[in-house]
Amino acid sequence: MTRYVLRRAFHSVGVALTVLVLVFFVGRMIGDPAVLILPVDARAEQVEELRERLGLNAPLSTQFLTFVTGAVRGDFGVSFWQQVPALGLVLERLPSTLLLAAATMAISIPLAILLGALAVLNPGSWADKSVTVASLSGVSVVDFWLGLMLILIFSVQLGWLPTSGYGDLEHLILPAVVLAASPLGRIAQIARSAVLDEMSKAYIRAARAKGMSRRRAVFRHGLKNAFVPIITMAGDETTSVLNGAVVIETVFAWPGIGLLLIQAIQRRDLPLIESTVFTVAVLVILTNLFVDLAYAYLNPRIRYN
Repeated sequence: MTRYVLRRAFHSVGVALTVLVLVFFVGRMIGDPAVLILPVDARAEQVEELRERLGLNAPLSTQFLTFVTGAVRGDFGVSFWQQVPALGLVLERLPSTLLLAAATMAISIPLAILLGALAVLNPGSWADKSVTVASLSGVSVVDFWLGLMLILIFSVQLGWLPTSGYGDLEHLILPAVVLAASPLGRIAQIARSAVLDEMSKAYIRAARAKGMSRRRAVFRHGLKNAFVPIITMAGDETTSVLNGAVVIETVFAWPGIGLLLIQAIQRRDLPLIESTVFTVAVLVILTNLFVDLAYAYLNPRIRYN
């Protein structure tokens, strides 16, 4: 198990370094940062002075070496917008995004597993069809439209919840529910399919022949052995939430790194963009690493292969 963990961790470090290289070169491909920062009517002398101050006149290899050595130390430079270390600004916003992602998955994963299991208890029944319709609706709905509708109903019309902001539990409910719609639908579909597949296997038929009820077979055996595909989809949806929270954080004015990225793009703040993108990439890598370790825990044959 230790060798498996070390091997996966080594692979994750390699992916993180690859992302670091991509962040640098893609950031340079979108255009001259000095030209993007200054007004369109800026003089050539002003552009050249800013390029000199930002170190953009140095050879690309020198810029890359400076960027990588700084990034390894956690230094992505100073934000053009806030005039503070860019990574520090991202880390200040990170807890808000993690809180929103955790609330989203805490809503979607248990409810999706429960709905998938209930659908399997009576295949083809009204409960099964209702779960299918609900899961397809969750996958199909556009998140920003759903967010606006929930604001209109629960904030504007009923006055139960705030329209936006950050602080109390009331501020967390609407954005978490909106973000949970798609993961809930996808995980419920996978849970239903995976448990149905387990229910058709010989060990379940043997248990049923010995008198075990279908409900007990589903919750005691079927769900446990179906957790590998469920965890796969849960990990994939977690990364989607981390990446897709940009829109919802903007709609609900949630002060996370998604909203920060939008603000950085609007202000052509290259160090802040680079540090935000790299931070999100690291979160995705860590999520995938956790999923790999969960595989090895649930199915020991995986780590030996």
